[in-house]
Amino acid sequence: MIQSIFSITEIVTGRVIRGYMQEARNMNYAVIGVCFALLLVTMVQALGWLAPLNQYINTHIQHTRSIIANAYTFTADIAFSLLVLALLFAYEVSKYRGLTRNYVLLVTSMIVSMIIVFVLKIVIREPRPGEEYVSYTVYQAIMHADYFGFPSGHTARATVFAYFLGKRWRKAMPLLWLWAGGIALSRLVLGAHWFSDVIGAVLVGLFASLLAEALSDRLITIYNKVIGFIPILRVVD
Repeated sequence: MIQSIFSITEIVTGRVIRGYMQEARNMNYAVIGVCFALLLVTMVQALGWLAPLNQYINTHIQHTRSIIANAYTFTADIAFSLLVLALLFAYEVSKYRGLTRNYVLLVTSMIVSMIIVFVLKIVIREPRPGEEYVSYTVYQAIMHADYFGFPSGHTARATVFAYFLGKRWRKAMPLLWLWAGGIALSRLVLGAHWFSDVIGAVLVGLFASLLAEALSDRLITIYNKVIGFIPILRVVD
């Protein structure tokens, strides 16, 4: 009887471990795949090979400067994003007396995505639609990074939000990704970005999100040691 119990426990434990390892491998493959896609799009963008496609889409899309379009795209603005993160923070602290893994990974991914967006803007230096190329020095490019279009910061933030909030509220996942797709489209119809800008931004958002999730155990351990000593900031799940 005891041997049977040990045998069943060993089988179940083995399956759980194998399942966890397979999930980890799949996550690593996803990170590598998205990273490769991002590097490929960035390289093609830098070489100017996407210019004809960008011009074609920008010429044939129906542009607008309506209040509705501007209000919609504002929901992925930095200011609005910070407001959402602040409200989520207040909600978690009041409900859990701490923070969830999902929230910490969301904030981490948001920071990483914004850093990647900033670096790519000053490296690629692709002007937005209707803007002329300006030969900035490195310092000037840093100070005027928002002048450049590739990649779209709004779309990258929307992608990160959709990824983690969709995991948190599964039933709302389709609506969240629909919203994120709408943000990408709004950047095009407002004439704020080229098509390649939003494609690159989606890949940036996915890469940052997948990377954070793949490294989640290490990130949470480090976070709890560095910041989590403050009770309300500690990860509780």
